Amino acid sequence: MKSRFFVLVVCLFLSTPLLGEEKKQTIPLKDRIRKTFSDVYSTPFPGTPPASVLGTPSPGVPPASVLGTPSPSSFSTSSSGMPGLSLSGNEKPVKLASFTVAFFPFGASENQISDFSTDLKPVSDAEQFYSLSVTEKEILILDALRRRVLSFSTDAGNVRTYLRDPRGLINISDFAVLAENTVAIADNTRHAVYFFRNNRFSRAVGLIEDRELFQFIQHIFADETGRMLGVYDSAKNRSFVFDLSGNLLWEVPGPAQPSFFQGNLVRVIKNDKRVQLFSVSREGNRIREIINYSPREPNIVLDAWVAGAESDLIVFAVTEGKGNEDQPDMTRVIALRGNKFTSGEIPASLDLDPTVKKPFRLFRRNRIPLPSRDGGVPVNRPDGDALAGLILEPVATDSGLTIIGYQLP
Repeated sequence: MKSRFFVLVVCLFLSTPLLGEEKKQTIPLKDRIRKTFSDVYSTPFPGTPPASVLGTPSPGVPPASVLGTPSPSSFSTSSSGMPGLSLSGNEKPVKLASFTVAFFPFGASENQISDFSTDLKPVSDAEQFYSLSVTEKEILILDALRRRVLSFSTDAGNVRTYLRDPRGLINISDFAVLAENTVAIADNTRHAVYFFRNNRFSRAVGLIEDRELFQFIQHIFADETGRMLGVYDSAKNRSFVFDLSGNLLWEVPGPAQPSFFQGNLVRVIKNDKRVQLFSVSREGNRIREIINYSPREPNIVLDAWVAGAESDLIVFAVTEGKGNEDQPDMTRVIALRGNKFTSGEIPASLDLDPTVKKPFRLFRRNRIPLPSRDGGVPVNRPDGDALAGLILEPVATDSGLTIIGYQLP
């Protein structure tokens, strides 16, 4: 029986096109996707945690991914003509308290991640990246090279395999945790997003009639309820929003950060002098400026990301310096709540930075219990054993990927 199943998997794999082989196939792409994944993934992944421990995002915790930066745009104010809140970097920000939240060790065993610089020989540079996400009690890292997601529990303080593809058919480009034990997985080899519910294949999204939606998916991300999925395709420069079942709700031209804000997509426009955040509505033609920020001279903007959002809170990070991207001065974290903002400073990382799709993530819980040790690395506790919220940043060391937590400003 095992040998017959193995032959079936191999045949299905060989019948599934790789990138660049589309024209050699006579079976329509939508039929190949439907047959391959309905046949092979109709049973749960061997070794995948049961649905009860997959986890669902709590309200206010958007698991997400991070982005490509859009080219300069003509948008500078909202469609109503009212500008967003203007901030300058003239005041000196406070330094945010930091401590170690999680640690993912490098290595070849089941609960270790790839070290791209030493022990593994990737097939291509495109597979050398991590993707950071969060749920209520877990910090998740996609190891794209090994096609699996590892989880660090903030309660138990241990690392485990959250999901994996032992059959090797899915090239996991990004993932998002949704409600009702649903996980969405992006696959840039087949230009599709797959929905798995209770560990079973549910739906493939990639075609509407003869229209191919995706060419290169930069990231996918959930809203704070886990019932909407955002997809940004950087090759087509287009953003999509799907419901929990994979139905297309709306789409707009242009990029989107890996976070929803009050039910809308978020767009970042930046140049050397300024960073602007915009809210892009379902209608697509309603683009409202949320905030614009200018660093203190002589500093210039080097990069900017949205870390996350919930309710009336949105948090973003701006790395700035005097012109040399290899020598940034600092990263400023700005939290906007309604019409009030706070800001803080964190050191610009000069370590062996890995390729991370989401370099900063918002981790919000009412209380965050911290283990005394994680992966053998002592936790540097702030005052007390709990925090209201954190900004997470992955930092590579010689032994693994450390997740640093910074207190919200």
